Amino acid sequence: MNIDDALNLVTKNSKCYVFSQESLCMGMSYDEIVAIYPEMELTPPRYKLYCVAVSSSMASEEIYPRGFFVNMDNQIIEPPIALSIYW
Repeated sequence: MNIDDALNLVTKNSKCYVFSQESLCMGMSYDEIVAIYPEMELTPPRYKLYCVAVSSSMASEEIYPRGFFVNMDNQIIEPPIALSIYW
C-alpha cells in the first residue's frame, strides 16, 4: 500500500512527521534518536518512517503515535509500529 493511501485511512488531515536519516527531531539528530529508540532505525529497505497520530476507535479523544516504514517508492513495507515519542 502506498503511504498516501494509508495516511488518508488513518488520519483526518494526512499530517505527519517524516523521519529520515537527515531528520532533526526534538533537537536531536538521527543517530541520537536511534540510540534512544532503536526501533526507529532505518536499515534497508527502510527508507523513511512516517509518524502519525492515530485516533482510538473506542475513544476519539485518545490519540497515540504510530509509525509506518516505507521504501524508496513510498510503499509501506512493514506493519505499523508503536512509537515512544511525539513530534
